[in-house]
Amino acid sequence: MAKKAKKIKMSKGLRLEIVNPNAAGIDVSSTEMQVCVPENRDAENNRKFGTFTEDLHQISTS
Repeated sequence: MAKKAKKIKMSKGLRLEIVNPNAAGIDVSSTEMQVCVPENRDAENNRKFGTFTEDLHQISTS
């Protein structure tokens, strides 16, 4: 089972603890997939891909 992030109190509110710094966030819709990695991992940390199998393969090799 996945490890849950702990909430950290900050002066501006709550923040979630980073559980896996090597993980990417992927938002999937019917027309595109948005892939986001931490800012310090890549200069272009948010990329847009299509929704076909070839696009999924492109995500895995990027």
